[in-house]
Amino acid sequence: QMDPATRGNGWALAIATRRREDSDRFKRVVARVREWRGTSSRPLLPDVVLEDIKQELAAYHLDRVWSDQHHGDSLAAIGRRIGLTVMVDPMTASKLINDTENLATWIADLEVEIPKHAQLRADLLSIRRVLTANGMTIRMAETADGRHADYAPAVMGAVGRFLRIPVAAEVRPQWAVEQAASLARAQKKYASQPATPWWKRSA
Repeated sequence: QMDPATRGNGWALAIATRRREDSDRFKRVVARVREWRGTSSRPLLPDVVLEDIKQELAAYHLDRVWSDQHHGDSLAAIGRRIGLTVMVDPMTASKLINDTENLATWIADLEVEIPKHAQLRADLLSIRRVLTANGMTIRMAETADGRHADYAPAVMGAVGRFLRIPVAAEVRPQWAVEQAASLARAQKKYASQPATPWWKRSA
């Protein structure tokens, strides 16, 4: 997951994976974080940063990265040109609140492993929940160097990605594939039938 920016803010990247803890439990692990910084006078060049990101991902046998909607179409076009798939996943206020709450819960429950990285730690600790007239919002603190807790959205997106990918999809033995196909055929065949189970229907 990346959080792009070209001036002042950091362009952050977080790479995460899952480690099996036991037969039915995984731990989310942040394996790598990196940041690129630009300035108003010398902004980052997106094609150069995306090429760096492509190399970072290749070390983990990855060829795609998720991003928010910030210049999403342009970044996706550059990615296609250099052989990197950029998946645009728009960030909304409600999604940011949800991702923040999830990450806080996982950290408290020791379900996510964060590397020893001073800036990443500072970014995560700087997140604040603020109550406004319209409800709760998330505020990313701005530091003197112009950063806005830039690692935080990238890490939240990377570890939260697994919440939207079922664990069962990670390992799919042939019997499971056949079983799923059989179930899909049955559901399609009987889709027009009454929802009440046959043993509860009146004669």
